[in-house]
Amino acid sequence: ILTDLVKMKMRGKKYGDVESIVVEARRDPGLRTLFDEDSGKGLILDYARALTLPEDATAAEYERAVKTLREYIVKEKAQTAWSNEFSRAIADILDERRRNKPNQRPKLSASEWYDAARGFFMLGQTEYKKFDEYDKDKNPKAKDQYEVAYKNYRSAVEYYRRAITEARKEKTPLVERLEIEPKSWFEMGLSYIKMKHYYEAVIANSAFRDAFLPEDRKRWMPDVTKPAFRTQ
Repeated sequence: ILTDLVKMKMRGKKYGDVESIVVEARRDPGLRTLFDEDSGKGLILDYARALTLPEDATAAEYERAVKTLREYIVKEKAQTAWSNEFSRAIADILDERRRNKPNQRPKLSASEWYDAARGFFMLGQTEYKKFDEYDKDKNPKAKDQYEVAYKNYRSAVEYYRRAITEARKEKTPLVERLEIEPKSWFEMGLSYIKMKHYYEAVIANSAFRDAFLPEDRKRWMPDVTKPAFRTQ
């Protein structure tokens, strides 16, 4: 019943009602476990979109939407179908912001920028698979389909760069940088390969190597064996 109600409100563009319904349901002890099920996870996708679709949505609403989706990505604890769906939703939300509300600039963490980048990367992979099938069949649609995939990979690269920039800031915990930066460089390189930008792919992988080889990371990584670090 709750799912049907939210879907009806979304179709009617009653986004404020959707937000209220989902917030109250998440607070209700009797309904809280619903969000561990597929139907509840679908409600989280609707909630995130309801926050950002209104014309007057601000950067704060985009931040709240992304952080909620990030919360559920973490709860999945692995790259499941739902964690991928949440990442793609972040990508869609930020793409909509860029097209329709470019002045709203949410402040996101390195992990959140990475989730957005990965969402675009997975969208690119989906579209590239279609291109590959067209190309094998000599279908004239192949060229246009490649452009669709290319656009998503290009957005992925942009957001991987933002994730790396945020990861390198002093305020970012070291453990977050160590988790986010290596895979951002690696997946950026994969994106460049699919875009046929091979020189840029080499640069991305070289940057990965130059930052994280044992001798090179001594330049920026604190010595975690020192007592002063262990007491922080």
